[in-house]
Amino acid sequence: MAETVLFSLATDILKGLAIEMVKPGSSFAFREIQLLCGAKDELQSLKDTVETIQSVLLDAEKQQWHNDQVRTWLKRLKAVFYEVQDLLDDVATEDLRRNVTSGNKMSKEVRVFFSKSNQLVNCLKVANKIQELRKKLDRIKSDNKFHFERHLSEATVAIGRRRTTHSFAREEEIIGREDDKNEIIAHLFDSSSIESVTVVSIVGMGGLGKTALAKLVYNDDKVKSYFELRMWACQGDTEIFDEELVIKEILKSAQDPGMRNLQDIENKSKEQLQQLLRNVLEGKKYLLILDDLWNEDRLRWLDFRSLLMGGSCGSKILITTRSQLVEQATDAKSASHVLQGLSDDKSWDLFKKMAFGDGEESLDLKLEEISRDIVKKCAGVPLALKTIGSVLYNKNKNEWLYLKEHELSKINKLEHGGIIEVLKLSYDHLPLGLKHCFAYCALFPKDYVYDKQTMIQLWMAHGFIESLDGNDDLEQIGDSYVSDLLYRSFLEVEETDDSTGKVKMFKMHDLMHDLALKVTGDECKMVNLNEGGRYGRIRHASFASSSLQELTPLLEMTNLRTILYLKSRKSVSNLFPNQYHGIFSKCKHCRVLGLHYANFSIPHSLGSQLKHLRFLDISENQSIKSLPDSITNLVNLQTLKLSGCKKLTTLPSDLRKLINLRHLLIDECDSLNHMPHGLSQLSSLRTLSQFIIQKIDHKLPSSVGRIDELGSLNKLAGSITIRRLEFLRLSPSKGYLREKQHLCSLKLEWSREHQDDKSESDELIMWENLRPHPNLAHLTITSCMGRSPPSWLSSIRNLVDLVLWECRGWKYLSPISELPSLKKLTLVGLDALELVQEIGDLEQSNTTRSFFPSLEGLFLHYCGNLKGWWGKRQLGGANQDHWEYDSQSSFPKLSSLEISYCPHLNSEPLFPWIENLSLVGVSVKIMEQQLMAFQNCPSEAAVSSTFVPLSKLKKLLFVSGEDLEHSMLEILLRFLDSLESMSLYYCFKLKSLSRSMQYLSSLQHLDICGCEELDLSSHDDEHGTQWRFLTKLRDLRIRQLPKLVALPDGIQHVTTLQFLHISRCENLTNLPEWMGNFSLLQELHLFACPGLTCLPDGMRHLTSLKKLTIVQCPALEERCQRERTLSCLSFELDV
Repeated sequence: MAETVLFSLATDILKGLAIEMVKPGSSFAFREIQLLCGAKDELQSLKDTVETIQSVLLDAEKQQWHNDQVRTWLKRLKAVFYEVQDLLDDVATEDLRRNVTSGNKMSKEVRVFFSKSNQLVNCLKVANKIQELRKKLDRIKSDNKFHFERHLSEATVAIGRRRTTHSFAREEEIIGREDDKNEIIAHLFDSSSIESVTVVSIVGMGGLGKTALAKLVYNDDKVKSYFELRMWACQGDTEIFDEELVIKEILKSAQDPGMRNLQDIENKSKEQLQQLLRNVLEGKKYLLILDDLWNEDRLRWLDFRSLLMGGSCGSKILITTRSQLVEQATDAKSASHVLQGLSDDKSWDLFKKMAFGDGEESLDLKLEEISRDIVKKCAGVPLALKTIGSVLYNKNKNEWLYLKEHELSKINKLEHGGIIEVLKLSYDHLPLGLKHCFAYCALFPKDYVYDKQTMIQLWMAHGFIESLDGNDDLEQIGDSYVSDLLYRSFLEVEETDDSTGKVKMFKMHDLMHDLALKVTGDECKMVNLNEGGRYGRIRHASFASSSLQELTPLLEMTNLRTILYLKSRKSVSNLFPNQYHGIFSKCKHCRVLGLHYANFSIPHSLGSQLKHLRFLDISENQSIKSLPDSITNLVNLQTLKLSGCKKLTTLPSDLRKLINLRHLLIDECDSLNHMPHGLSQLSSLRTLSQFIIQKIDHKLPSSVGRIDELGSLNKLAGSITIRRLEFLRLSPSKGYLREKQHLCSLKLEWSREHQDDKSESDELIMWENLRPHPNLAHLTITSCMGRSPPSWLSSIRNLVDLVLWECRGWKYLSPISELPSLKKLTLVGLDALELVQEIGDLEQSNTTRSFFPSLEGLFLHYCGNLKGWWGKRQLGGANQDHWEYDSQSSFPKLSSLEISYCPHLNSEPLFPWIENLSLVGVSVKIMEQQLMAFQNCPSEAAVSSTFVPLSKLKKLLFVSGEDLEHSMLEILLRFLDSLESMSLYYCFKLKSLSRSMQYLSSLQHLDICGCEELDLSSHDDEHGTQWRFLTKLRDLRIRQLPKLVALPDGIQHVTTLQFLHISRCENLTNLPEWMGNFSLLQELHLFACPGLTCLPDGMRHLTSLKKLTIVQCPALEERCQRERTLSCLSFELDV
C-alpha cells in the first residue's frame, strides 16, 4: 500500500479538485470559497502543484525501496496528501448532508448549521486550509533534489472478469511432485513402528509447495481408503503455538457425525476441547496434517502429542515446516522428507504453463532463451515460477527483455529475501487497485481466512475499487479483483459456494503475507498494544486487545483510517458511555470501524464524529437496543453490519438518509420488530439480510416500512429472509421479488401462530407476490400453514438447495423432479404430505421425465402421512380416494439419504449410488423394495444389468426398525460388501446376526443398541465362522442387550479390534479368557454391567491397551481396586 499509495492519493485529489472546479452545480462550499478569497486561482495552483508532484511519484515510490532519503521525502508528502484528501472529503460530505437534509423537515439545530452565516464561516476555514496545504506542498516540491523519471500514468494490466480454475486446487496442475507424493505415502503406509501413532515430516523453505504436496497426499484415493479419519490443522503463527486453536481446527476438520458437541466448540474450555479430541480419535486409524508448524519447544510438543495417542495402530501425523528444529522437536524417529526445488525440466514445464498457457507447442527462440534465464533465477521454487510466469503472460518480447535486463538482473540468490524480491516484481506489475487490495490484507495475521464479501466491502470503503465509467457494480469489480489475485497466485482459495462454484473464502501464503507486510511498510499494521511503540505513521490498524480502552495511546498519536478488532466470540470488556465517547471522538478520520463482538453503548454523537465513515461493523453487540438518530448523518456509509445484535429492537426512522448504503446486515437480530419507512430510497442497496413485516391493524404508523418498498430494491444480491409473512397484505398486481435477478438465497418464514385461513385464490395471489427470479439458488420455506405449495417451484431452474419446513397443510408438492440443478432436498414436518408429486400418467415417471438429474442429498423427516414419491389419484367416492404409487424411477446421483419418522413410507425411487443411508422409525420395506426392484430395473435407470443394488453403501444407520427381522437383514447384508459402518438401534424383532456377518468384509464399525430380542451368543454359528469374515472391524459397541449372557465365541477371531465398548448388559456375567487374543485392542469400556465380577487373566496379554474404563460395575470395580490384577500392564484405569 505504501508502494503506490501516493500516486493513488494524488489521482484521487486531482479528481476531487477537477469535479468541484468545473461542474456547473458545484457545492455551495466551493462556490463560497471562490467568492470569499478569490480561491479559484488558489485551487488551480494547488491542482498544478499536485500534478507536478504526481508526475514523478511512480519512479520515487520505486526508488524508496533502496533509498532512505527518498523514503523520508515521500513520508512528508504522504502526510500532506492525506490532509488534502480529508479536506476534500469534508467539503463533499457537508454538501451531501445538505442535499439529503434539504428534502426533509429540518430541525432547529440543522437549520442553524446550514444557515448562510455558518456556512460562510466554514468556507473561510476551508479556504485558509487550502492555502496552508498548498504552501506545504510547494515546500516539499522544492525540496526534491532527486532525479526522478516522469510518468504521467501507471501502466496497468487489464483485469479480466474470467472464470478461473486455479491451478493450486487441481492435482493435474501441480507439476513435478509425483515422486515426492509417492515417497510420503510410503512413509504413511509404513507399519513397522511399534508405536500406534508416528510422525512424518515435510521440511523445506517457503514457497517450495509443502502445503500443496500435503494436499496431494491428503486427497489421494489410496490414502482416503487406508485411513479411517483424516484431519487438517494449521499452526501458522510463527511465535505462539496456540494448542487450543489447533485443537479446534482439528475438531472442525474431523466432522464426526456422531460428535454433536463439535457444533459448539468455540465456547468450550480447554479441558472440554481436549476430551472431545480424545473422543474423536479413540480407536480410529487417523491421518492428521499439521501444516506450517513452527513450534520448536519439545516439551510443548510432547504435551500436545499426548492428546493424539488415542488413535489405532498405523495412525500418522504429517507435519509441514520450514525448520528442521521443528522436525526434531516433534519426534526424533520421524520419517523426514526434505523437499527440494523442482528439477530444471519440471520448472520449465510449470513456468511455460503459467507464462504461455496450455497448448503452447513452439516458442520464439529469443523468448525461450529469456524464459530459461528467468527459470534459472527462480531456482525451482514453484511460487516464484508461478508468480513471475503470470506476470509475463500475454506480454510482448520487449516487455520480457525489459523485465530480464532491468529487474531480474538485481536478484542474485533466492533465499527468503530473494524470493520476496522475485515476488515484489509480480507486485510491481499489478494494476494500481490490486496493489492496494493485496497490501491491505497485511492487516490480518498469517493463515487468516478472509471472507471475500467482507474484504470487498473494506476495499470499497477506502476507494480501492473504482468503476471506470461510474456505472459498473463495484462489488462485481471487487469480485474480479479477487479472481485476478487468485489467478496471479497472490491469494489461495479456501472455500467455494456449492451452488455457484464462486470463491467464498480465501487465504494468503506465508510468503505473500511477508510481501504484503513489506510493501505496506508503516501504513498497515497489526498492533500489539502491550508492546507499545510509535504509531504516528500508521493509517490502518488491527488489534486483538481485550479492552477498547487500551486503544487510547494508538488513537492519540495517529490519524487512523481503519480500526479493526480481530477477536471473535470473546467480548471486549464493557466501558462507561463517556469512555466510548472519548474513543470515538478520536476516530474522526476513520473510513473503517470494525468492533464486532464488542459490547458497548453507541454514543449519541456518533454521526457527527465519524463523518468519513464508510464501513461500520458492530455485529454481535449484546448491549445495544437501538441506534442513535445521529447515525443517519453518516451519509458516506456503505456497509452497516448489525448481525447478531439480539437486543436491537428498532432501526433509525430516518435510515433512508444513508443514500450510499449498499450493505445492511441485520440477520439474527431476533428482537427487531419492523422495518423503517423509506428503504425504497436506498437505491444503492445490494444486501438486506432480513425484512420483517409489521402487522397492520388499522393504520400503519408512518415510521414503519411496508413490503412494497422491497419491490423497488432490484439490486439486492446475496441472501434475504422475509419474516412474519402471516401479516403480508395481498396485492394481486405486485411481485416483490421477481425482478431480483442477483438474489442467491431466499428464506420465506411464517410465525406458527396468528395465521388466518386463506381461500385458494388468496393463496395464489400470495405466492405470486413472493415469486422469486429463476436465478435463485437456495430456497427455504418455513411454517406456512396454507393448503398448497407455490406453483412456481418447478420454474426456478437454477435452484440448488430446497428446504421445506413444517408446512403442515401441504398434501403434495409442485413438480420439482425435473429441476436440473437441484442438489439437496430437505422436507421436514410436512404432516399432510401423502406423495411428493402427483402425475396424471404413471408411465411418464418411467419414460419421458427427467428425474432429479443432479440430486445428491435427500432428507425426509417427520412426514407422518408420506406414502410414496409420486403417483396417480384413483377416485373411489367421497373420502375414498386412494393412490397408485410408482417406485421404479431412479435417482441418478443420490449419495446421501436420511429418512426419519415417516411410518407410512413403504417405497422410494431407486437409489443405486447411495453411500450414506439413515433410516429412523421407517419400515424395512423400503430396503426390500430396493432389492426387488432391481430385478426389473427400468431402462432409464443409469445402472448396468450386472449392477449389484446398494453395492456403494458405506454407512448404514437403522433406528426403531420394528419390522426388521433376521431373515430380512440377512438378505440385505448380502449386497453390502462395501459397508464400513453399521449401527442397529432398537430393532425389537431382531433375534440373531450370526448368518449375516460373512458378507461384511469391509465393515470397520459395528454398533448394536437396545435390540431386546437379539442374542449374540446364540449357537447358530457354533464355530464362530461368520465373525471370521470381519477382517477390518476395529470398533465394536454392544449396548442394552438384555439377552447377552456371554460374548459370542466368534468374536475372538476378530483380531483387528481396537475399541470395545460394552454397556447396560445386566445379564452379562463374565468376559472370556480369549480376550487376550485382541493384541491391537487399545480401549476397553465396561459400563453398567453389574453381573461382571472379575476380569479374565487373558487380559494380561493386551499389550496395546491404553485405557480401561469400568463404571457402574460395583463388584468388578471393587475387585480391580483391591487386587490391581493388571498392574503389569501400562494403561489408564478409570473406575
